[in-house]
Amino acid sequence: MRFASRLRRNPVPWKPDPMPSTTRRTALFRAALVPAVLAAAGGVGARAAGADRPVAIPMDDRAVRAGGTETVAVARETEAFEAAFPGVASVPPGQLSVVSVPAGGLVESVSVSPDERVSEGQPLLRIRSNDFLEMQRRFLESSTRQALAAEKLRRDEALLRDRVISERRVLVSRAEEEGARQSLAESAQRLELAGMRRAAREELRRTGTLSSSLEVHAPRAGVVMARSVSPGERVPESAALLTIAAVDPLWVSVQVPAERAGLLEPGARVTLRGIPGEGRLLRVGQAVDPATQSVTATAEMRGFDGRLRSGQAVVAAVDLRLGGSGDGNIWRVPSAAVARRGDRNWVFVRTAGGFEARPVSVISEGAERAVVRGALLEGDRVASRNVLPLISALARREEN
Repeated sequence: MRFASRLRRNPVPWKPDPMPSTTRRTALFRAALVPAVLAAAGGVGARAAGADRPVAIPMDDRAVRAGGTETVAVARETEAFEAAFPGVASVPPGQLSVVSVPAGGLVESVSVSPDERVSEGQPLLRIRSNDFLEMQRRFLESSTRQALAAEKLRRDEALLRDRVISERRVLVSRAEEEGARQSLAESAQRLELAGMRRAAREELRRTGTLSSSLEVHAPRAGVVMARSVSPGERVPESAALLTIAAVDPLWVSVQVPAERAGLLEPGARVTLRGIPGEGRLLRVGQAVDPATQSVTATAEMRGFDGRLRSGQAVVAAVDLRLGGSGDGNIWRVPSAAVARRGDRNWVFVRTAGGFEARPVSVISEGAERAVVRGALLEGDRVASRNVLPLISALARREEN
């Protein structure tokens, strides 16, 4: 009783703590976090807000401190930066050569295999062909006719100088010689297309010895990409037998999301993840794939012979430049500041009444920083740590 009366006589005035203790802050954070997590878990089927509409999230300073949410100022991106996209390597169309023969026949031998390197003029295969014999016969016949026509023209021109024949006869002889010369050129062109070189044609013209074997040579240096013939097969005229490709340079078809295509410029530097070397961007496609909503950009990669192969899937890192963006709403933020909900990305901007969730498009993202496009302003501060309560609050706002 004396102790109680002493307390009544000397009461201790109560004062609130200027800063909650660690235990109290932890309790407050859990009180804010647990309902938020439950709300986020139940918001899977929530109604989506407008894709381009900011969402206000009221929150007082005490709740912000209790949640441990930190903010950082956004910075306008003014330098070139790198973004990675999937791609596939291929041989440029101008570096592909299809080997065929203008004469059908029986394949006697094949000297090369797929993936084998060949040099220009190297023998590829040999064909026994009756059509080739006929070409040679016509060539010899045209050669003889042209020689006779040339001799007749020479004689008639001499007679005209002696005024023995009329000029009209010489004109007829000239026309005959011109026709014979054109026929010989046509026959020689057919043999050239069949693979007979000029020295061999001259030898044929000199000796008159026919050959039934036709040798096909490589039209260019490269790699045998495909072979569709084997010894013992009969092939028709103009059948495609081999495909030869020059494999340096190669093209890489890069799939770029349509929203980022405006940041690509021809001439930009391109590198491949895990493969040393670099190339340049040739062009950016104009058509958008309806299924993937992506644009195909083509990069030329030189000096990758042996390290990059046609058909190889790669990850291409392309230098993006702000000059082609068309706007200045490109910002650099911490990667942790970008929150993903459904098929949209958000950042939470600090306001006087709490936060405002604003939709953004992610252009590039790394371990520590991300580059985004969105309706932000110089001086805006975005939540960069402990954003889970804000994501949960956004889910609740979308439900309502």
